[in-house]
Amino acid sequence: MASGSAKVVITLSVFAAVGLILLSPVNSTVTNNTGSQAVVNETHAVGFNESIDLRGYNIDPASETVFGYNDTSGSYEVAPASDYTLTDGSGTLDLKSSSTLFDEGEDVKVSYDYQASDDLTTLVVGYIPVGMGILIFFGISRAVGGMV
Repeated sequence: MASGSAKVVITLSVFAAVGLILLSPVNSTVTNNTGSQAVVNETHAVGFNESIDLRGYNIDPASETVFGYNDTSGSYEVAPASDYTLTDGSGTLDLKSSSTLFDEGEDVKVSYDYQASDDLTTLVVGYIPVGMGILIFFGISRAVGGMV
């Protein structure tokens, strides 16, 4: 039979492992929904008379890359900036019909970085997993303290 302190150590280890498992989805959610996010090869159908709404907004203008399908080479190529207009704030893409790279109905791919939240929101929301960890720790401490 295990001694009293061995039971406390085992119990504390189990609760710590459970706490880490419970914090993982919260931390992942916070990380994936705040700060700067990268989107790679977001695909849309080419339409010349309509704006394409990208998933992101507040796009970093230095990060955008638009790819069009080249029928001659049979591969996607980087489109020159003169072939499209990207509105960074709203995250809309307008393709120019004068482009020889885009054909109506084909796919266009867009890669970019965008700011999912401002710096203050990212900072505040980033403390949610820490707060949950402290609550779990104090709950475990109380339970272990009652065992001793």
